[in-house]
Amino acid sequence: MSENSVKTVERIPMMWAVGITVMISLPFGSFLGTYNFSLWISFIVWAEYFVLGATPATAKLIFPSIPFGAAMGVGWCICAAVVEGFLPVWMQEQNFWGMFLTTPIWLPGLIFTMNKWKPWVEGTLATFNGFSLFLGVYGTGCYPQVGPLDNIYWVIILSWLWTVAMCYFGWVLGWLNVTLTFPKKVPADQKEEDQQSS
Repeated sequence: MSENSVKTVERIPMMWAVGITVMISLPFGSFLGTYNFSLWISFIVWAEYFVLGATPATAKLIFPSIPFGAAMGVGWCICAAVVEGFLPVWMQEQNFWGMFLTTPIWLPGLIFTMNKWKPWVEGTLATFNGFSLFLGVYGTGCYPQVGPLDNIYWVIILSWLWTVAMCYFGWVLGWLNVTLTFPKKVPADQKEEDQQSS
């Protein structure tokens, strides 16, 4: 049977599978104390799973691209912190000047580098999500409050680790969401009532 003569149908409607997936994820954001998951990050990558095809094959794009994009954010923030150490005190507030002055290095660098490897090119969305989600985690302090938090370099690395972990959990949620529909392949010309009864 050729691919054109079959189609995939859901034995459990997607709306119910989404609800069940959210219910499964919520305890991870509520009952782990210091290590409560930042589910907003995971939900973004969950949506990304569907945008990129909603199959396990998305791992080939998401898994290498997310940490790479986030790592470019790490490089930017570390570079900004180093530069700020040489600036007058009045220019060190809110990390603005360090980020501003190093932007011409890191954003063009991200775009240039990501064009050097096929998974990063095809996973452009995941790469930029990794980059922006890392900045969101770092900028809002949305990471476990553990370790030497007065050390900016530790905070940057911790933010990267947490971003990648939450993004990977988001991929798992995307996979689980599709799995919970219990999809099956049927002949393309099979009637809808036959699909539901089978």
